[in-house]
Amino acid sequence: MTWDKRHVPYDPRRPSLYRPGDADDFFTRTGGWGQAALCAELSRLSYCNDADRRTRSLARVGLEEQEFLDVEGTRTLIARDAARVFVAFRGTDNPKALLQDLNALPVSWEQGGRVHKGFVSYLRPVRDALARIVDAARGRELFFTGHSLGAAAATLCLSLWPKATLYTFGSPRVGDAAFVATLPADRVQRFVDCCDLVCRVPPENLQYAHVGALRYIDHDGLLSAPLGPEEIEADQRAGRWAYRLRYAWVFWMNVLIRDLADHAPVNYVVAV
Repeated sequence: MTWDKRHVPYDPRRPSLYRPGDADDFFTRTGGWGQAALCAELSRLSYCNDADRRTRSLARVGLEEQEFLDVEGTRTLIARDAARVFVAFRGTDNPKALLQDLNALPVSWEQGGRVHKGFVSYLRPVRDALARIVDAARGRELFFTGHSLGAAAATLCLSLWPKATLYTFGSPRVGDAAFVATLPADRVQRFVDCCDLVCRVPPENLQYAHVGALRYIDHDGLLSAPLGPEEIEADQRAGRWAYRLRYAWVFWMNVLIRDLADHAPVNYVVAV
């Protein structure tokens, strides 16, 4: 596995996957902070329960915390500057959220198509607050973002408020093709880190489809040019082999398999 010398190293450690909010290095990487990178780091920061640490972290890039929603297990960070409002949903971090991940029964969606019932349930507790926030954001550019389950909630939000822009990281499939058609494809950036297992569920044979064009992160942790399915499969095989050689054997510190390790929020941050 090779790394660009300007690139932050891949992080295979268990805490980076299972406790991303414990990190103390938010918004400290070198290099610029474009929209995709900001959204990736905000998605990771949404896991942080320490309000003071969130405030200090946001200040590093000229943002402030407008609000932090915590309603019935759904947690959402709203950050802003003079021109933009970012709504960043936290992913799975509690048993209730895990149950929602597993509740893949397709249900009718008000904007059209059918979507994952658990994702609708995750969004529901904060919808009224989000409607207020979206209304107050007039005059600012609005972004929805999130990692994992949070990415799914952010995707539903774009269907409700299609004038926003969506950035997702490690997103599962959210709905069927009719639901996908409710979204403005030119406002979607969907990032997938190499072998990330979560991006492969729920399965396509249940009529679930992905949203937007794929932004694929290759096994060296770099955004790649568009690849075909066979090229992606070859890159994933190379990535799994490299991971076994370099990281998997340190099983007391690292995630055992790359398909899970690639889901860590920090590995999206360093790639975009």
